[in-house]
Amino acid sequence: LEEGAKVFSSDGEHVGNIERIYTDDSSKRATHLLITGGMLHKEKKLLPTLWMSLISEDEAHLSVDANLIKDLPEYQL
Repeated sequence: LEEGAKVFSSDGEHVGNIERIYTDDSSKRATHLLITGGMLHKEKKLLPTLWMSLISEDEAHLSVDANLIKDLPEYQL
């Protein structure tokens, strides 16, 4: 899995692309994904990696549907 990979919801909707992968320094494991999605206004959403159900080099599939992602607050850096 790498930055730029496409992220799909459980209902098959492309909800964004990975902008950044956050890791826990002590365990060196990924904890969250920052995704960017939207056509005109690029919204940033922070997702826990626990929501990932299938991972490949260029795609991540989530175990939650697109409506849940859309309802998340926009991530503020």
